Amino acid sequence: MNITMKNIQRILILCLSVTVLFWSCANDDDGLILSEDDLATPSNVTAAFDITNDNTGTFTVTPAAQAASSFQILFGDEVDGEEATVVLPGESAQNIYDEGDFVLTITAVGLTGKTASITENVVIRFDPPENLEVTITTDDLSASVIPSADGATLFDIFFGIDNDEEPLTIMPGDTASAVYPDFGEYVIKTVARGAGAATIERNDTIQITEVILPPGGTELLVNGDFENESEGWTAGVGTDPAPISTESGNSFYSVNITSPNPDEPFLVNLSQKLEIIEGLTYRLRFDAWSDGDRSIIAGIGLSGGTFANNTQTVNINAVRQTYTLTLLADGFGASDARVLFDSNGEAGLVNIDDVSLELFDDGFLVNGDFENGSDGWTAGVGTDPAPVVTEGGNSFYSVDITTPNPDEPFLVNLSQKLEIMQDMSYMLTFDAWSDRDRAIIAGIGLSGGSFANTSETVSITAERQTYRLILLADGFGAADARVLFDSNGEAGLVNIDDVSLVLFDDGLLTNGDFQNGSDSWLAGVGTDPAPVVTENGNTFYSVEITSPNPDEAFLVNLSQKLEIVDGLTYRLSFNAWSDRSRDIIAGIGLSGGDFSNNSVAVSITDQRQTYELTLTADGFGASDARVLFDNNGEAGIVNIDNVSLVLD
Repeated sequence: MNITMKNIQRILILCLSVTVLFWSCANDDDGLILSEDDLATPSNVTAAFDITNDNTGTFTVTPAAQAASSFQILFGDEVDGEEATVVLPGESAQNIYDEGDFVLTITAVGLTGKTASITENVVIRFDPPENLEVTITTDDLSASVIPSADGATLFDIFFGIDNDEEPLTIMPGDTASAVYPDFGEYVIKTVARGAGAATIERNDTIQITEVILPPGGTELLVNGDFENESEGWTAGVGTDPAPISTESGNSFYSVNITSPNPDEPFLVNLSQKLEIIEGLTYRLRFDAWSDGDRSIIAGIGLSGGTFANNTQTVNINAVRQTYTLTLLADGFGASDARVLFDSNGEAGLVNIDDVSLELFDDGFLVNGDFENGSDGWTAGVGTDPAPVVTEGGNSFYSVDITTPNPDEPFLVNLSQKLEIMQDMSYMLTFDAWSDRDRAIIAGIGLSGGSFANTSETVSITAERQTYRLILLADGFGAADARVLFDSNGEAGLVNIDDVSLVLFDDGLLTNGDFQNGSDSWLAGVGTDPAPVVTENGNTFYSVEITSPNPDEAFLVNLSQKLEIVDGLTYRLSFNAWSDRSRDIIAGIGLSGGDFSNNSVAVSITDQRQTYELTLTADGFGASDARVLFDNNGEAGIVNIDNVSLVLD
């Protein structure tokens, strides 16, 4: 038998395979057990470096990696035929360099021969380093240092945390980072070392300051309703004031595009500068309308430099509507960043009003914006992580339903477990979109047992939109209850992002959930209390219309009086349901005189649903104005609950 070197290698590999198989089947007491990690390709290859400052050029490398059984080091100072220096994990290798620039290669080798490599540029100079520069960035309790210097081989970074601190040694081009134990003033010392005895150093004093973020829901803009004309708003990023129009006492941004350029939509721009913090998620809400169908670009971004931004194309039309965008400041941030609207891409009028920017707040949830992947979120009620994708730096839940079953929509589910308190009302807010028109189910409920829940069917489209549901934990509650989204009822993509759950807040109203009976609620504008009923511990307004009159819908009315300010915009949300499909009228208005109002016909069904209206007090206002619901236009039951009115 002719045994060649190749045959010997094959025999050795076979023996290794048999040995691994034996070890993996053995008990712990019988010998070594190799895990999948032991057999994996090495990863996270790093190294610690040092150089003696004695003019000898002695350079030390201590490599490290996951799943590495040995390391091969090429120091890069031999022109031909350099033989790798082999070291085991935890060991170091040394080389004596002459002056020059070299490329050092470290190769981590696993048990099965799989490898992973990194390279480092090594600069050897015996003269002292020169021109030491340091870039320092801070973020809450952390600081990062990027040093540079001519002729430096290494940098020692002392962060000034304590007197006995060991330096963090890095190569040129690398970053050193540390987390401080407390806020305050610290001195960072940076030492640049070459191969000679002489070094240079510098001290930089930094302030580690607590970043106090405004709470979610805090308005970050000024003059978002343009009632102070162009205050805070500019045409572009300079100082030219934005063009403002006033009609019927309401001021708003208005511009007419006559020479559009789709390649330069930014040439007609509305901006307001403010601080945008990198990595945070913001919610931008605004009203917009035109003289026809057209699109604009809206978002947040920088006001100079690269003009990095996160924007979305928004389709507007001749009807004034409210639009809500959730935007991640991905990779950008500045004290003079901005909210922006670009309008030059298409011809036609662009009107913008009631602009609001807030920090996104996920309330009782964790990782509501999915920026930490599936953390906190599960597929179903077990432990399988929810599928999350990342596009354009933004992460969100995404699933494609290919074999739907309308009888079992829960078979594809997104959940986050948390405590839900029985008979409390919650507001669930989320963004959702698909690749088609389809419905999903969203709500709150139990994660086991009877799986009792309160949920609503939500129709989503190919356009990303924000949805709000007001949900009563009617007869259920648990420490491991959940927010839930069921998607298996129809085919198509389901994307969900920026989920928030908070306790229901009636805003400017009193007793919006009717749990104090008819307190503050009237039947009409007099003093008669509104009719309320209680079922399973939940109290709500309820009336049955038996003699309807579409010309006098106001004859059966629910009202709560409060101050409405002329020119301001409000957001009215409520639950409503009936014993059939029918309409009601909901809005805000005066409680006397000419009864001026802004109201909308709302179609309700026998399913309890959440409705949301954006209403401007256009030309009316009073200290005893009201929220109103007119119900006499059609026959049938009208139930109303969880009414909230907030400034938009």
